Amino acid sequence: MRKVQIYVNNQLIDLFDDEKIQVKSSVQDINDIAKVFTDFSQSFSVPASEKNNDIFGFYYNNDLDQFNANTRVDCRIEIGLTPFREGKLQLEGGIVKHNQADAYKVTFFGDVVTLKDKFGEDKLSAIDYSSLNFSYTAANVKTSIESATFQDVRFPLISSSRVWTYDTGGASAQDISVSPNAIAYTELFPAISDAKILSLIASHYDVTFTGNFLTDDRLKNSYTWWKNREETSEITTRAIDLTFNPLNSTCNTSIPNAIGVSKVNLSYIDLSNVTAPADWSSWSSNSYYIVNLQVSPQASGTYVVDTYINGALTLSTPFYTSSALIEIVNVQYNNFGLDDTYTFKIRSLTGGFDIDFTISLTFRSWYTNTSNVIGFEDYSCQFSNTQTLPTDMDFSALAPDIKVSDWFSGTLKEFNLTCFPVAPLTFQVEPVEDWYANGGLIDITEFVDPEKIEVDRVKLYNDISFEWQKSKSFINNGYLDVNGKDYGSLKTLFPENDGGKYQIKLPFENLNFLNFDTINNNLQVGFSLTNAPDYKPYVPKPVKLYINEILPCSFYFHNGTTFEEIENYVPFGQSTTDNYAQYSMNFGSEFDTLTLNPVNNSLYKTYYEAYLVNLFNSKTRKVTLKCILPTAVLTSLQLNDEVLIRDKTYRINDMTSDLTTGVVQFVLLTNLSSKRGRYAVHDVPAGSGDTVSTVKYPINSPLGGYVTIADPIGTKFITTSPTIPGTFTGQFKLEITVPVNTTGSARYQTMLVTGYNSSGVVVWVDTIIISQAASDFFLLTESGGYLLQENLDKILL
Repeated sequence: MRKVQIYVNNQLIDLFDDEKIQVKSSVQDINDIAKVFTDFSQSFSVPASEKNNDIFGFYYNNDLDQFNANTRVDCRIEIGLTPFREGKLQLEGGIVKHNQADAYKVTFFGDVVTLKDKFGEDKLSAIDYSSLNFSYTAANVKTSIESATFQDVRFPLISSSRVWTYDTGGASAQDISVSPNAIAYTELFPAISDAKILSLIASHYDVTFTGNFLTDDRLKNSYTWWKNREETSEITTRAIDLTFNPLNSTCNTSIPNAIGVSKVNLSYIDLSNVTAPADWSSWSSNSYYIVNLQVSPQASGTYVVDTYINGALTLSTPFYTSSALIEIVNVQYNNFGLDDTYTFKIRSLTGGFDIDFTISLTFRSWYTNTSNVIGFEDYSCQFSNTQTLPTDMDFSALAPDIKVSDWFSGTLKEFNLTCFPVAPLTFQVEPVEDWYANGGLIDITEFVDPEKIEVDRVKLYNDISFEWQKSKSFINNGYLDVNGKDYGSLKTLFPENDGGKYQIKLPFENLNFLNFDTINNNLQVGFSLTNAPDYKPYVPKPVKLYINEILPCSFYFHNGTTFEEIENYVPFGQSTTDNYAQYSMNFGSEFDTLTLNPVNNSLYKTYYEAYLVNLFNSKTRKVTLKCILPTAVLTSLQLNDEVLIRDKTYRINDMTSDLTTGVVQFVLLTNLSSKRGRYAVHDVPAGSGDTVSTVKYPINSPLGGYVTIADPIGTKFITTSPTIPGTFTGQFKLEITVPVNTTGSARYQTMLVTGYNSSGVVVWVDTIIISQAASDFFLLTESGGYLLQENLDKILL
């Protein structure tokens, strides 16, 4: 038996000598390829010893109530003092035998569960977006449309109010090619980069996300449309707290704490402590509070005052005049136990301006005077201040109606990403195939129990569909009518399999765009409008969008004062450019609405195909076996390591480890897509003038190992960052700068990247090839499009 140590909140707990403790580990399971799994254990028992009673607060005795079993607590597991896993421990309950406490039942969960616990039921609106600081002005909206530099916030050309047209000469009343019908900046909703959203989520929940993919243009150029209402007329600026200082308030001494720091306190007042009027005889029981808020903007504007009671929003009052008096509380009786805190926020619908405000609180106490007449005495507090309303957008108020956990898991599914802990509250996020490619190779042949090895066929689905949420846009509906399927979806059939159907459905909407297809114009737009003839605006499911490279165009834009012609814009749609290749946000190989050419690098082909092709290969087997792994091997084995048994390599589908005996049951899958001998080719344009090209290649060394990058073979014409040759650890991006090709001939540069494990054994070898054309001129068809090869590549002159 091996000695296992379990720490709960850094306290070592007692264990039974003969208790079996198993931990099952899996990341992507053949039975549910769209889910990310984590370590978990079967429930096991620990003794109700004196030490454990203290740690678990004598949970079996509910009179004490010292331990909250509804909350998972920090936990780590060691085997022979060697770290094995970190995560959370759930106390399931206690066992009492013969009126004596005997044991506690507990379950261990890995750190990814910790992440889910942190998200809870929160929605995207709960995240703090104040760091974006985007002022909702025409100038900023215009910049987001035109700028070639990366922007966290952009405004896609998607209409939620009218059907834009592009008819030369302005034949249509909605023709945006003429100034009278210009797109007003107030027609557009914003979108936020998915990479930025992940960063804000990490900051909000005090976790860290790492991985090369987080800075990959395929993620940075993916945006979520920030819309949760039909039209933009309700877009508000960021709300601010009304701030006031009790030290500067005018307050009756009988209610000294009624105004606190930026809050109003309504608490029970013992009338015996109140200064009585001169003709007072006795107090009546009907004393109460009245709270008023006087708001006076120093400029005309529309604004909303939000009232919170004990932190909960209870009243939102909009005003469209220059001044207003809000009676926040008419009557709040002075009942015993009263303890309410009122706070206030204010937000503008029409930009930033200064406001004056006065908070008034009155405590009215009824009494009987010496003449036996009932009257009242008012005890008042008052505070006045001036504040400036910001012009920053209130992204919380505009956030799509979706849980943080659903947005996060949906994004993982979209790009087939895995998320796994690498340190406490630090999670690596990367595509599944990249994660597998950076694993090690572990030979477990000598540890395998030969008594029974099961080799089974893989029972798989014969119909896998990749789907988005159904869109109400009339453009999407038109595509469905013509093609018989939803835009961007894909159904992959494996008729030779005897399994059923499996559906991967994202919680997002995929919006089809309309390309006006005019001469010398690259303009495409989207519509959040229903079918003709109504063309009603609607609130979509969260919409995912890609941006592409800046292009020339022509349409008119209204900045609130004048008309301007936009001559360059960054188009939104379903395609993006990364390392000179086009990638699509569609699952299938659709024609790109921007270029009118097919984009083969779909979500399926880029992120799912390699895994599924290996899985569905007729040579793939599911192998189930047992082995006894040494502690050093068990504690270092990672789920993306390849397992070598004799002359065959396998991927780990799942492994169940008995920590006390070292017996591990593996479910393995034949790996026919070995990472050895892999290579990447990057086709780089020749360039012109002083233009240079940069290729970014993500590298992640094997866990605990390192990589070496050799000098390029042949005459070196590239430069790199970091400088090569060299030896490197961890993860980074190799930036390869390719100068303009003035040689008149195509040229190539080849580099070897070798990954080693911690023992210095080669794990994988990459060959990076930079292929640079002699020129950037391509053959055209008579219609002006590109003449394509059979593989859909353009043909160079």
